[in-house]
Amino acid sequence: MTNSGKINIPVNYGPLELEEISFLPSQGIFGGLFFAAVATFRDKMIFNFAYSEPSLSRGTVETLIDDALSYLVGSE
Repeated sequence: MTNSGKINIPVNYGPLELEEISFLPSQGIFGGLFFAAVATFRDKMIFNFAYSEPSLSRGTVETLIDDALSYLVGSE
């Protein structure tokens, strides 16, 4: 898991407003890899999950993500 922490960048760019920011580390995805990248922007925590198929099935990854998020919610 990687965490860029709280991102403090301008929200307004003239007539444009940045609503959300997210990122995914630029790494090659090899067999069996699963990782998460986390950023906090405008008091919201944003998760990006990456994995490779067919080493990990979508169902397996969804279970991993659901479990990780339930641990975070339960830790409040």
